[in-house]
Amino acid sequence: MGSGTLSSQEKLGKLLRICFEIDPGTSGQVILSSIKDGETDLLLFDYVAVLALDHRSILPLHELLKYLHSKGTDSHANSSIVTFVARRLDQWTIPPTSTGAARTLVMALSEYMRCLKDNRDRVIEARALAHFVLRLCQAGHVTLFLGGDEARAAFRHTASQFFGYLESTDAAASGKAVGRLHASYGEILGDATQKTESSSKTANSSSGSGRSSRTIELSRVFRLVWLEQVMFCSGRIQNESFLVELRPFVERMSSKDVIQDLVITSFDCYAVCLLRKDSPKYQGLWKGFIVKRLPLIIRTLAGEGTKIDMAICQPITMLDRGTVNLLRISGGGDALDEMFSSFPSTTSDIRHDFLQACVDLGLIEMESIKKTLGTEASSALETNSATMLQGRPGSDSVLDPTTGAEVSINDIFLTAAQEDPEYVSFDESTIVRLVTIFEDLDGVRQEKVAKKILQVVQEWVSQPRMSRCLRRLCQALALRTNSLDTLLLHIQPIQLLAPLVSYLDDWKEDEDEINFQDMFTDFGSILLLIILVYRRYDLAYEDMGINNTKDDSFCARAVRQLQRTSSWPATSLEDLSTDQRELLGGWITGLFDTDGISDDLMRSCSAKDLVNLAPLIFQQAITACSKGVIDFDALRGGLEYFVQPFMLAALLSAFKYLYTSLWSAQQDSAVTLKVLHGLVLPSDISGEAMNLHQIVLSIAADDIMDALAEFSTDDATTVSAITSGLSPYVSYGSPMPVGPATASLISAIKDHIYSLVTWQQALDQGQATGPPGYNKCVVGRAVEVLGSRTVLKIMLDELHLSETQGTFHYTLDVLSSLILVMDTVPSDQNNYKPRQSKLDSCLLQLLTDEPDESIGFLRPYLPKETRLRGYHVLKDHVTKLMKQTNSVPAWEKLHLVTKIPTLTPLPQPAESNGIDDFTNHHHDDDYSNALLDIGDVNIPDDGLFGDDMIMDLS
Repeated sequence: MGSGTLSSQEKLGKLLRICFEIDPGTSGQVILSSIKDGETDLLLFDYVAVLALDHRSILPLHELLKYLHSKGTDSHANSSIVTFVARRLDQWTIPPTSTGAARTLVMALSEYMRCLKDNRDRVIEARALAHFVLRLCQAGHVTLFLGGDEARAAFRHTASQFFGYLESTDAAASGKAVGRLHASYGEILGDATQKTESSSKTANSSSGSGRSSRTIELSRVFRLVWLEQVMFCSGRIQNESFLVELRPFVERMSSKDVIQDLVITSFDCYAVCLLRKDSPKYQGLWKGFIVKRLPLIIRTLAGEGTKIDMAICQPITMLDRGTVNLLRISGGGDALDEMFSSFPSTTSDIRHDFLQACVDLGLIEMESIKKTLGTEASSALETNSATMLQGRPGSDSVLDPTTGAEVSINDIFLTAAQEDPEYVSFDESTIVRLVTIFEDLDGVRQEKVAKKILQVVQEWVSQPRMSRCLRRLCQALALRTNSLDTLLLHIQPIQLLAPLVSYLDDWKEDEDEINFQDMFTDFGSILLLIILVYRRYDLAYEDMGINNTKDDSFCARAVRQLQRTSSWPATSLEDLSTDQRELLGGWITGLFDTDGISDDLMRSCSAKDLVNLAPLIFQQAITACSKGVIDFDALRGGLEYFVQPFMLAALLSAFKYLYTSLWSAQQDSAVTLKVLHGLVLPSDISGEAMNLHQIVLSIAADDIMDALAEFSTDDATTVSAITSGLSPYVSYGSPMPVGPATASLISAIKDHIYSLVTWQQALDQGQATGPPGYNKCVVGRAVEVLGSRTVLKIMLDELHLSETQGTFHYTLDVLSSLILVMDTVPSDQNNYKPRQSKLDSCLLQLLTDEPDESIGFLRPYLPKETRLRGYHVLKDHVTKLMKQTNSVPAWEKLHLVTKIPTLTPLPQPAESNGIDDFTNHHHDDDYSNALLDIGDVNIPDDGLFGDDMIMDLS
């Protein structure tokens, strides 16, 4: 170290020694004078920030602001100091609350803004101050020291002029940040941040730069909550439907911005899913969406043939280490190795698959995979052979698994329609082979196959002779639930189910049919697929094409009666008509008599009749066994008929009767339990019966497991055997909770809010963080159990607390996102039918429609002047978000509009225009170097406060 140079530590030590020996009035000048022009002394800057945010120090914030704009200190150093103070605002736990202190701070800040506005040579310093002003609002401090009318008036005009000045200096670099400034302070000051006429013209002339400055920023939290809610709403993720959902983004952002946000949000959602350890069903849905559906959406947004390497690849490089480790582990990496090893992963994960899919669609160059993933890229290139085995990506053909030859998709379905089930087994059939490889096809061919399936379903339901083909298709999809999940990423459930529902509702047995068992099996296979999709995706009736107002709709009755809370219509003999009694007697005789099921009985009974009578058949048989009329062996032998293919659809209604009758005093629970055991684990079953039996169990397993969990019996061995037999079929219908164990639902919702707040805060501060502990079920469950008034009270308390914790803006954003998305994007799991009052079940309506007096009663322990402060801010923010996103309250649920937003393709940049993209090779080296430093703190050539850091605050 040279003798004439002091280290940062020595400077700080010198300052500490003299700080009590100088006049506080000159302390700021002494400290700042130690900063040499052009010097970046990080430790000293941080020390100044600590002093500024301590109102008892020798250099409180208002004094610092005075010195920065009046003492002529180096502008670059001023920018550095202001940005360091901004970074620490979240830790400012004791902001000035007295009237005098607040007025002093407002005056100092206003004077600084005026000074920079009048000095056009200090643009970088002005941007740094803009960053500080925005962070001041995001941390929630503005609502405290800008509360009085006098303070607002002092700040109003100056802020408006300063924001306008920022736009006029460099609209392209400042547009996003100024937009956030307008939105943030517009909520607090009303007209204070309205653009001047000149700045409006500037904004209009630069509208191509991205987002409108008059809109509220749709934060990463909002996008996470929104996309996961949309993902699990039937009919909203497929094809044009998702483009309709994207309309609020597309109308206010460039296509490139939409693509970048959509990519990063999709990976956020998948990482949250992995963190929660969701069931394979949900993990598979997200993986299928990212690898198969998302690239197609990007191609639509970008335009055919457009390369957008940077928009796609940059979000992948921004993934933090915690998220990347989750992705690696899900791709087959060892957990400990991935967490602690500094070496690249040797396994391929979803990032590789997504980028390869984008290469196949011509969205990015193959070279971009290497640049994005670095040394890990070899895994992507090596494992890509698995996809290529299915043929050329995007073609109209697939490879025949048997011959290896390319076969067109149309020819596959023609072959399937011509196959004779007598000579071609189910496992070897063309339709089964196609469904088996469906998951491995690229997204383009998946979409083509999905549309072809819809076409053939429409054709086959109109031709009675094609019922055998329809049966095979339904069985194949119901058995391969992963393929079914992927299929429904490309087509809406109603598109698949509506023709099948109509087909069964109008079903009539063919009087000339001699093979009654095959006819019953056809009917049962279609019914099982309908009910499986209904239960697996928690559909509403209108999402299935069911006419619920139609009195004779068999499918409507079937899906309704299979709910645990409902009962089968015929629960006693007195409920049956004379014809139904005769049929019941015929079935009982056929099942328990030596003659068996006769053709006359099959001819006189329809498949619908059998499904409806099954619960009563079991009731009568179990009662007879309990009273000694028949022994258990006879009972078991008769009921084993229900594991025959033609009766398995009726077994579903029988299971419903069995698990609900375990609690009935009128039935022998010991006998019922043994019957349940025999049907879950039949002693002899094979062939098609085994396939259908698996489908039945996948539908009924959740309900049976729930009933057994609540049932008390001495026969623990039987219960354990049933549970073991059902465990492979349990779906765990909703995502499981995540986060620390909590003693109450109130604690759970607070933890949930805190997790999202700290995640967004860490992102804004540039800290590496894993995915948040988010679960979309938490708020809905809290409203259901506690009521919307209690939940709103909890939220308002959290918002009030955040004012003193420096997280007001983040908490406001999180609460607004949760309320708006939950109550405007209809969830298939939520029942939005009004209760006694809509306000009992809907947070959004309570927030927007309830009078102030009623809201004030929620928190009587607060002073009157503060009870409604957070409520008004939250209400205003949610209302603006609703307007901006064109949201419709869920209780006024409307069907999706069919109008598709006009999408402006991304222009293909000229080679010489300097746009940062991988197609411009003169940027390759810079980008490669940046990749090597991911996760590290880097200081750009122009210091810590380049345009990106100051203005891009995402």
